[in-house]
Amino acid sequence: QEFWGRGMGWFFAALVDVLEYMPKNHKDYKTLVKITKQVASGLERWQDKSGVWYQLLQYDSTFKSKCGEHNYLEASASSMFTYAYLKGVRIGVLPNKYLSCSKIPLKSDAECQVITNSFFVGFNQWEGVLSAKVWQKWQSIVVCFNQ
Repeated sequence: QEFWGRGMGWFFAALVDVLEYMPKNHKDYKTLVKITKQVASGLERWQDKSGVWYQLLQYDSTFKSKCGEHNYLEASASSMFTYAYLKGVRIGVLPNKYLSCSKIPLKSDAECQVITNSFFVGFNQWEGVLSAKVWQKWQSIVVCFNQ
């Protein structure tokens, strides 16, 4: 019953990717647009004031796992949400109000350009949108496996 950020990120990204190529007159197009808007609205609710999302969406950093690790702000999920919000607005299935949800705090214009272009770079298990500087920051996060 947990809402895993990365899982929701893949789902949200897949929705807008499919909608970009799905004919607007397809019998299921409107249904997928409705689901996309529901996901966008739900994620907006759980966005942290820092601009990113937690690994487990419905908790903040006070939540502790069974192995004692706190919930943490998650780069991959936040990157995928940013991608889906920006693409959803670009292809016209999400309103412009969601542009504010896609502003992940980054330190340089180059990093913002990467986000704006919706470009993903993979780093082993971390799939983030990011320069080496931001990657080093997130690399220090303790992750509890096999929970």
